[in-house]
Amino acid sequence: ACSPCMAMERTVLRSDVVRKALNNFVPVRVDVMHPSESAARFLVEGTPTYLVLSPNWRLLGRTDGYQSEEAMLRFLQAAGTAPSPITSPSGSVP
Repeated sequence: ACSPCMAMERTVLRSDVVRKALNNFVPVRVDVMHPSESAARFLVEGTPTYLVLSPNWRLLGRTDGYQSEEAMLRFLQAAGTAPSPITSPSGSVP
């Protein structure tokens, strides 16, 4: 099991502000423990890896490893999938 993946699932990906940002695209989970064309195409070798793709599969953003809520929001914003600016629960813009 992927400890950072489970930690992301329990915390960051359940955050209301991150969930709201994630509403702007369709999440897809790829099991990289089994060979897959998707994982190979984007050179996904470690977990967790988060990719943002355009409808025609162009890579718009990538981040690897555990991400804090603020880091995930910055990633989504930079990839163009989240409204700008996103305000974190503390009221600041990450």
